[in-house]
Amino acid sequence: MKFLLKGIFISVYLIGLPLISNSQTQIQSQQSVQSSSKQNDNIGLNKVEDISFEVLDGAGVVTIKTSSPAKYEQLSKEEAKVSIKLEDVYLPPELQVSRDVKDFDSPVNFVSSFSDPVEESDVIVAVELKEDVSSQVQQIGNLIKIKLGKTKVEKLTEEKETEFVLEEEKGPLWAFDFRTATTPGAKKAYRGQLVSFDFKDADIRDVLRILADISGFNIIVSSGVKGTVTLKLSNVPWDQALDVVLEDSGLGGFVEGNVIKVAPLKALQQRQIAIRAAAKSKERLEPLTTKQVFVNYASAEELTPLAEPLLSDRGDIKVDTRTNSILVTDTGARVGQIEELVKSLDTRTPQVLIESRIVQATLDFTRELGVQWGFNYRASAATGNPTGAIFPSNIGVGGVVPGNPGPFGSIGDNFLIDLPAAVGTGSGGALGIVLGSITGAYDLDIRLSALENRGDGRILSSPKVLTLDNQAARIEQGVSIPFLQREPKPNLWMQH
Repeated sequence: MKFLLKGIFISVYLIGLPLISNSQTQIQSQQSVQSSSKQNDNIGLNKVEDISFEVLDGAGVVTIKTSSPAKYEQLSKEEAKVSIKLEDVYLPPELQVSRDVKDFDSPVNFVSSFSDPVEESDVIVAVELKEDVSSQVQQIGNLIKIKLGKTKVEKLTEEKETEFVLEEEKGPLWAFDFRTATTPGAKKAYRGQLVSFDFKDADIRDVLRILADISGFNIIVSSGVKGTVTLKLSNVPWDQALDVVLEDSGLGGFVEGNVIKVAPLKALQQRQIAIRAAAKSKERLEPLTTKQVFVNYASAEELTPLAEPLLSDRGDIKVDTRTNSILVTDTGARVGQIEELVKSLDTRTPQVLIESRIVQATLDFTRELGVQWGFNYRASAATGNPTGAIFPSNIGVGGVVPGNPGPFGSIGDNFLIDLPAAVGTGSGGALGIVLGSITGAYDLDIRLSALENRGDGRILSSPKVLTLDNQAARIEQGVSIPFLQREPKPNLWMQH
């Protein structure tokens, strides 16, 4: 490249630098203009500032924070997925991610946020669930909260309400009763008469009538029950056959007295919801009663949080620390439930007594056990058992005291094993036995001796402590010695 400046010819060589054509320059210019225009368009939009997730007592809560209140729309719910769309909202690139939260104790697996591929000015927040649960969307100012699932307290309250609805049904539920699946602790147990069926494309209404004749129940079939069924069953309980037919056809049934009512499952679920709503309305009209429940062993303050979930919307519970009792204000049924719960929890706590001994004793305890065995044998004419030989004509075998042989038969003089205990007057004793023959040819001596000395001792103290089970206890012993200490102030002494 050459330049001419004020009559001076200058040559400039560009080495190693890429050459940019005019077309590339135009493309880059267009891209920069588009990026700049897109940023300018987003300046006027509402902005997503943060997307967070938290667990609230077993329920998952997704919180979306925008710079100003945003308009949102809840999209149609898919299987195990909840999505909402925020209109005219800008989502920064750092928030366009998928968050893995499946390790938390909640029904949520992933929380994803991205721009709508159809309308870029909209943002979609999708929540993937572990299972189908209830969802609730609430907007407070510039915060949008999505609650997935129910808290433990809400689940407990729902179970109690279910118990209110089902308390009219006496005895165990039949296995085909749709309420068995929603009753806590209920299990399917078939107990009907064994039957066998072989149907092909049979009208389901006719099959239900045959099962009603076999069971002895009356049956009412809803107008929404339609379709055919093909089945072959051999030696199965009739209630299991009915359960299979209802489940395969998307139907449900329940027993009232001696009548079986069959309808589509969704209709029965709506009926159950209506019954619960009616039970709630009836409970709101019932008069309130107040009862004082005394607590004997536990603390009333500790039992109150356990009883609060059983309260209705109008109920109230208070603690009287002076009498250690609970004041419950609610309907009669609720008060009775709380009273039964308090009685079952208010039990006596086991007590533990720990006792020990501090003993002072001498170390001169001794114990000895000794034994002495003696044996003597003689073969001679005098004893009647001669050897019959000239030599040796007499044979004598026995134990002797080394260096001082004594006459045979003396205890202590013919011991083959001599391991006695140190016996004497006031210190142990001995027992001796001599076994022999009339002729004196055989003699057997045995002597057992024992010695035991006990040292003196005395009990210095017997500390003991009584405490409740799983409660720490402590014993301290010492002497308090007061002393004087001079304080920084003049002429001031303090005793400690």
